[in-house]
Amino acid sequence: MPLENHVQRQQTLSFPPIESEIALREVTDFDERFQERLDILQPGRFLAHAPTVMIVFHALTGGGHEQRVSSITKRLSTFDLNVCVLSLGRNLFHEEGGIYDYGRNTLVVRPKHFFRSSSQQKTLLATNEENPRRVNEASDWMMEQREDLATLVSRVRPSLVGTEFYPMGYDNNPAFKTLLELTDGIEKICIVRDFTVGRSEQAKRLGIFDDLCGVGKDPHDIFKTNDSLNATRRDILESHYKGVFVMGDGTLPASMGMDPQILSWLKSRESCVLRQVGYASEPVPPRVEMPDEHRPIVVTAGSGALDSGARELYGSVIAAFERGLLKDLHRRVILVLGPSYPKGLGDELIAKVDELSNEQLVIVRTLPSNELAQLISHSAIAVTKAGLNTTLACMTAKVPSVLVPKHDAEQLARAYCLSRQVEHFLPVVLDPKPEVLSEAIVHLLEARHRIVWPRIENTLGDVYIAGEIAAMLGVSEPPEFSQMLFAGNSSSSLRTAV
Repeated sequence: MPLENHVQRQQTLSFPPIESEIALREVTDFDERFQERLDILQPGRFLAHAPTVMIVFHALTGGGHEQRVSSITKRLSTFDLNVCVLSLGRNLFHEEGGIYDYGRNTLVVRPKHFFRSSSQQKTLLATNEENPRRVNEASDWMMEQREDLATLVSRVRPSLVGTEFYPMGYDNNPAFKTLLELTDGIEKICIVRDFTVGRSEQAKRLGIFDDLCGVGKDPHDIFKTNDSLNATRRDILESHYKGVFVMGDGTLPASMGMDPQILSWLKSRESCVLRQVGYASEPVPPRVEMPDEHRPIVVTAGSGALDSGARELYGSVIAAFERGLLKDLHRRVILVLGPSYPKGLGDELIAKVDELSNEQLVIVRTLPSNELAQLISHSAIAVTKAGLNTTLACMTAKVPSVLVPKHDAEQLARAYCLSRQVEHFLPVVLDPKPEVLSEAIVHLLEARHRIVWPRIENTLGDVYIAGEIAAMLGVSEPPEFSQMLFAGNSSSSLRTAV
């Protein structure tokens, strides 16, 4: 695809048609009461006599959680079963036109009473009202949401419930607790990425503590273990869950694993099975041949949520052009804002870029996930936030990246581990001032050909989880599914206990 096809200031994205690729038996239609109580983000058709899997996740800001869920449900939808995806937050990706595909005949719903995040950290607001209220001040709202969820469970009647990340995170969303109560007696699994915490000892060895202090941050506020919270999570796992599926197998250099307390406890339990599987990532297209000077520099903050530092990153790149710091690059710089970036702020950035009238700098409001992966694959270097999905895309395509991590334990540890792994050729920038960021970009352009990349092999975690779920429900695999499992994978460690 020509690069110009990627570079559009506005894109109107639409849902792909849901085609019936399998012979449907009697199809269950949901009545008007069901639709009155829930937002149907993607319609699905249910097989009347097939078991149903419900996958639940919390869509607030980041795109990684939704990407993992969509990868898994696309695999699940090839089986003779029903798939229902429940979003427990403001799912910007669908509201912006639909970036992720959940698979054929998959029902994607959200309660009418859902959440969005507040400017106050770790606070949720009830969002079905003109003036949203904090959840702890809206008991009547919570009762309405409980009715929404009860309607869904009673109509869908799931045979298995999978929660993405919870109870390892999303502890401030009470809807998960409500769902545990409403689905009591139904088998449950947790699907979590392998990187859920940064260890303070390793952070000190990597130099993260010193660097954070250098930019005025207290590392002890970022790298800490909450013993009481871990105890609560263990209680939830023991009382409600049959299995935990950890997405990752150690090939990513920054794969430091789950919280040591949780991981050690899980290994000792027989009631809750622990499985380590490969990563689920957007397929990265092969790198096409083109003159090097035609390869752009891509700047992306993932979904573009403000609390990820997106505003600072984009503003710094534009300021670098205003000061003429990047005029000697002689190649395009493409800023992809992401679907969570506020429209008003995006309009301001687009206006600034227009005022510059610099053909080198191009801004794109958002791209479907597969097109963003393709753009990254074709680029000379990327400037990213060290999120898991973007990191996997860059490593798979062997695209060097200037890492500008969010100031949290996960992204910091991933960025520093990856930088160490490739002999410091991948610079880490904690305070992205225009002059610092420009210097890092120029340095990486010069050093990129000397990078020796670690190999990423196992990126089929979504396939393995779908296979395990189907096996738990006694559903046989489609003929092509077994071929998919082992094609091109040399590791025999997948699908085994950690």
